[in-house]
Amino acid sequence: MKKIILFSLMFLMFNVQSSFSTDTLTLKYFPLSVGNVYKYNYSSSAGLNYYYKARIIKDTIINSKKYFITSSSFPGFGGGLIRVDSATGNLYKRFNSGYCSYSPYEILIDSLKAHKNDTAYVCDSGGNHICIDTNIANVLNMSVRKKAFERYNFEGFVTYSYGYGIGIFGTFEFSSFGSGGDWLVGAYINGVLYGDTLLTGIEKLNELIPEKYSLYQNYPNPFNPTTKIKFEVPTTLSIPHAPDGNPYIRLSIFDILGREVAILLNEQLTPGTYTIDWNASAFPSGIYFYSIYIDEIRKDTKTMVLLK
Repeated sequence: MKKIILFSLMFLMFNVQSSFSTDTLTLKYFPLSVGNVYKYNYSSSAGLNYYYKARIIKDTIINSKKYFITSSSFPGFGGGLIRVDSATGNLYKRFNSGYCSYSPYEILIDSLKAHKNDTAYVCDSGGNHICIDTNIANVLNMSVRKKAFERYNFEGFVTYSYGYGIGIFGTFEFSSFGSGGDWLVGAYINGVLYGDTLLTGIEKLNELIPEKYSLYQNYPNPFNPTTKIKFEVPTTLSIPHAPDGNPYIRLSIFDILGREVAILLNEQLTPGTYTIDWNASAFPSGIYFYSIYIDEIRKDTKTMVLLK
């Protein structure tokens, strides 16, 4: 009788430990931590190709739930406040309106605890997300376990892929308008560097706080194939969605037809004077425009000439 009781206790302890281990493993499919940085490349069948970076800049507690604040958008679901629920493995984004009834003030993005062929209903998209793949993927020159989810809409489908110990590493979208996707090319995760971590050669020249926003003429101009762009960022303490008062800066390149062909910078910056490099070796000769946006408001635009 004692042996039976002992065996039952050991079996119960094993199952309890296994359930806790499973939850811990689930969280590693998107290891959210302040300071983590992800660099992505986006390309599309329409010819758009650029790099951008998402950084986790802060965490906060709301209604006993820990959220992480991002400096810019992750592929597919944007920025803002996100979290992974430690009990369910659900990845949520916080919304103040239009949220799902089963999780007040939150939208379900994906369920990282899902097994292959599991589905989860997502209220904002009006359909199910299906876990289609749990095999091994090559991410940043590493073989990692992945979980890929597919969602359909009236135009086509989108696939999101998460890597164990990495996070979201790829998306692919197909519709009647064309196809495109994001791919992780570099990351700084929990103190470890992976892949290509240089975004565009941004450099902070000094810590002096400028009085106003300034965008300078690129140098050299004309250029072939690399040029530098200098800009200044003052203190801005009245931005409601910037947790520490620092503005979100986007520096975009446009061709002569007004099409955005590259994004050199898209993140939150502290006040100071910066330079950033643009390598246009993959672009044809011609006239280009570069614009600086402060919290999605365009402040200035200048012209440059690529002459090969």
